[in-house]
Amino acid sequence: MRMGREWREGVGKAIAPVLLQETDAHNIVPVWVASEKQEVGARTLRPKIHRLLPKFHQNFPAVMSHPHPWKTLPPPTDFDEALKSLKCDASIPEVTWAKPGSAA
Repeated sequence: MRMGREWREGVGKAIAPVLLQETDAHNIVPVWVASEKQEVGARTLRPKIHRLLPKFHQNFPAVMSHPHPWKTLPPPTDFDEALKSLKCDASIPEVTWAKPGSAA
């Protein structure tokens, strides 16, 4: 945490006067707001996060309809034509040693 914080501060100083903002996409409560120190475990950090949840937790807004409806649908994609337009080296064989999919 400390190294990341120092890195962000350094970048912020280097690009000043441009504003540097960070979005924490993994957590609802930013860890640097919840605690200024390295916690010994989840049992010490959890109450601090729970205390701050009402401030940071927001529901997703309702999805709005677009104000301008589509009058026509786009033409269907011609995938054969799209494949022909690619510049690929056909002499390279298919990979057989790697398993595809989420269970790989």
